[in-house]
Amino acid sequence: MRQPLEYGSRALVGIVTPQANATVEPELGILMGPDVGIVNARLTCPAPDLRARLIAYFETIDSTLKDFADAPLDAIGVACTGASYILERPVATFARPWDGPRPVVAAVDAIFAALRTLKARRLCMVSPYPKWLTDACVDYWRKAGFEIAVLREPAPVEKGYHPIYAQRSRAAAGVLADIASLDVDAVVVSGTGLPTLAVLTRLNAAGGPPVLSSNLCLAWALEEILAGRGGAPASPLPWLRGDAGWIERLRIHFPSAVAGS
Repeated sequence: MRQPLEYGSRALVGIVTPQANATVEPELGILMGPDVGIVNARLTCPAPDLRARLIAYFETIDSTLKDFADAPLDAIGVACTGASYILERPVATFARPWDGPRPVVAAVDAIFAALRTLKARRLCMVSPYPKWLTDACVDYWRKAGFEIAVLREPAPVEKGYHPIYAQRSRAAAGVLADIASLDVDAVVVSGTGLPTLAVLTRLNAAGGPPVLSSNLCLAWALEEILAGRGGAPASPLPWLRGDAGWIERLRIHFPSAVAGS
């Protein structure tokens, strides 16, 4: 058993995110519980084409994981959904059992586990992607056995450094104004780069289906692994309540995000 760290006496988690994504680290830092240390690695590729970059991210994932060197990680979360939607073959690295040593959890697998725990099959998918990637996203979840009954697409940011990463969480809320009347088992906000935390509580208090985000599902999966429940995780529903512990952390660390939602 490793010696506890100063900043990570409960656990140390590695988080991997695309190179320009400015959303994952703040959201995972808020979502993960007390005494969990986080170290980060970046998926990098110089290609200007998004499809090429996404493919390269996961084709070189094992090399990226080596950037953590001998950090005593208890688990690793890979916060990139788009690559999973377009790869032709599963990534062997993500097949490690969640109840084994240092599992590597892909964001889409965390979403899948959360939906399975909720017994959700009929979905509303919120996709911030360009059309070709939205089509791949919908096709991926349909092949996985889910019905995409509703598709919502926030308009990309026309001005800013990135059409997804520069979004505000109200973009997700704006396409879910009718959340209380949606005839689905769950809502999935895909894309780890789309901010969501500031509106998740309000959306989940509206009386409709549970609303999950990619980053929330990834944090939930990692916490379940740290709790020793990787093979049979508990429900993510407590994470969606108004008294969830991460909500106060969000208010303290990012008050302007809460005020602007």
